Amino acid sequence: IGAAAHFDGLPAALATALVAGAVWGYHRTVVFAEAEAAGTRLVSARRAYRYLTAAVGLGTLAVGLAVLFAVAIGLLVPGAQGVTLVGQRWWGTPLSLALTLTLVGAPVWVRYWLRQQGEVRSGGTDERQALSRRTFIFVVFGVAVLATLASGSTFLFMLLNALFESRLSTEVLDGGKWALGAALTAGVVSAYHWAVLKEDRAAATEPEEAPAVAKQVTAAAGPRAAALVEAIAAAIGTGVTTWERQDDAGAPQLDAAAIEAIAERIRAAPGERVLLVIDAGGVQVIGVA
Repeated sequence: IGAAAHFDGLPAALATALVAGAVWGYHRTVVFAEAEAAGTRLVSARRAYRYLTAAVGLGTLAVGLAVLFAVAIGLLVPGAQGVTLVGQRWWGTPLSLALTLTLVGAPVWVRYWLRQQGEVRSGGTDERQALSRRTFIFVVFGVAVLATLASGSTFLFMLLNALFESRLSTEVLDGGKWALGAALTAGVVSAYHWAVLKEDRAAATEPEEAPAVAKQVTAAAGPRAAALVEAIAAAIGTGVTTWERQDDAGAPQLDAAAIEAIAERIRAAPGERVLLVIDAGGVQVIGVA
């Protein structure tokens, strides 16, 4: 086959790619322009766009990996090439397809997925609980699980059928390598997104730190209560001014739970100023003007 005949379909492919890229770019610009005009919707629009683009990239990458796994199985196991194809370059077309899909899908998925993962790690719980993110993860995970079950069941059927008909050999992989490649790829995708889902759920259930007390706190305490004053300051997240008592008032022995209870009393005290009177008998929390 000459070079002209080999690249005969290239003009049509380039024209299709240019039209598709123009349509993509135009609608992307329109979406972001309308979202920016709406103000608060710009962040949501960008988030949804990134997840949608990541989904397209992941789908392309997954198909490429599935074909790549199948070709690898065929190359490693001679019986998986088929009786009529042993010794032939049967893998040329599927390998070209696999590499093309992988090289196109991987950069798209990595770029948008990792960018959004960075937003999630800096944005906290709100970003993790965004509707577009949860939809993306659940849809990808669900489709990957279904694909794993379907392709795995197909391969298992072919394996058991060959076993019951007394023709079990590596030639089962001749047709089964495609189902096995799909099962391996879908299994990896589902396992990864299950780990992401668990990470998001764990982050959502982590206890949030108690907010710092927006009050002026003063402690009337003796020298022996210095450690207790520091512990209370750490519990409320703000500094405590100390008025040193001239009498030897002593200090109570309090555990972490008791100190946290004092912090809650400080937060609940009326007014913007709080006086702590500390002696051996305990800690009095008094709201002052």
